Amino acid sequence: MIALMLRLPRVSVDHLGMTITPVSTLQRLLAHGIAIRVTEFGRIEYNRDQLTALLPQLYKENPEGLLFGTDLPATRVRYRFSRADLQLIATVFDHDQAAINRVLWKNGQLWYQQLK
Repeated sequence: MIALMLRLPRVSVDHLGMTITPVSTLQRLLAHGIAIRVTEFGRIEYNRDQLTALLPQLYKENPEGLLFGTDLPATRVRYRFSRADLQLIATVFDHDQAAINRVLWKNGQLWYQQLK
């Protein structure tokens, strides 16, 4: 599937790939300009400690590649979006406002604008 994704003109991966995916695979996708959606933490297999380690690595690979989202109403999850998800992003990026702004809204805005 990765080979196909790399040939598509525009694609994104939802929920960090849903399963625990090797960091090298996610970095490869980011390096090729494929956006990774940092969404619905109650659905993915990563726990908070894993996310805290993973997200900075992915951001370093491509600062424009992470797109945050809530995925509300999120009816099939262990827990729904909460303010704790926003706090996690702030903590992960050590309160670096530029990085937080990119992940929370700017990257998504740019990604969707490029679809036009």
